[in-house]
Amino acid sequence: MDNLFGAGGAGGGGPEEWFRSLPPITRIWLGSTVIVTGMANLDFVKWADLALARWEDVLGNGVSGKLEAWRSVYSIPECYVYLVTACILFVKNCVRLVLFLLIQC
Repeated sequence: MDNLFGAGGAGGGGPEEWFRSLPPITRIWLGSTVIVTGMANLDFVKWADLALARWEDVLGNGVSGKLEAWRSVYSIPECYVYLVTACILFVKNCVRLVLFLLIQC
């Protein structure tokens, strides 16, 4: 396990030293992900409250009773990433098919 965290030699190290060696943004992202996941699994926070695209909350009819337009704004890039990736793969496969058919003729 020492080699996993880069401790390798007799100097020690371990998970704490590895975590501190991460860049600040990565450390914040990883730490907050672990904390929020743990809180949701222990039922301190409901998973449904963590959803970014609940239309009740976006329109102001949800739990807070306020308009929360940021929820839909933050969920849009995720949709576009999957859509663009699927389109690129489709076009790539079409090009491969056309090239294959041209070579066979």
